Amino acid sequence: MNSKLSNFSKDDTLHFSFLESPVDLIGLAGSSKGLIRLKLGLKDPSPFIEYIETQFPGSWSEKASPFKEIKSQLRLYFKSKITKFNFKADPRIGTPFQKKVWTGLRKIPFGQTRSYAWLAQHIDNPKACRAVGNANGKNPISILIPCHRVIRETGALGGYTGGISYKQFLLNLEQKSNGTL
Repeated sequence: MNSKLSNFSKDDTLHFSFLESPVDLIGLAGSSKGLIRLKLGLKDPSPFIEYIETQFPGSWSEKASPFKEIKSQLRLYFKSKITKFNFKADPRIGTPFQKKVWTGLRKIPFGQTRSYAWLAQHIDNPKACRAVGNANGKNPISILIPCHRVIRETGALGGYTGGISYKQFLLNLEQKSNGTL
């Protein structure tokens, strides 16, 4: 998500926290209405904090307690103990089209992949493959909204905002544990 969080006001409060994981440091940010950001692959917290400082108009603070449950779920995911996440996304993030794509992403089964064309068809917009790819790339809550499960029709991985090595890691993790849970 490259644009300012324009649906938020100076009266909003955002909390953020970090989690050590097999995909380096994960940054989590959320409001009282739900998650607004999950960023994997951080080598240090500075870029994530800078994102919050420059993109969020309200007040913010580092606070672990709002993320206790999602951190627990992520730890279980990386240990191949769960296949679905229970979380709330802040409804103010994303355009209506992006939200439709992100909802479609959550319907891709654990350990499986689908193409951009499949996703476009699934959201009843079969000619929107490129727009689906763009919305996929702007997914602010990766892993939980599994954009890593979308690949090219040829079977090639395609891109991944977090980095192709992370996409491959997540797909391998899910495919290896699929059927063993």
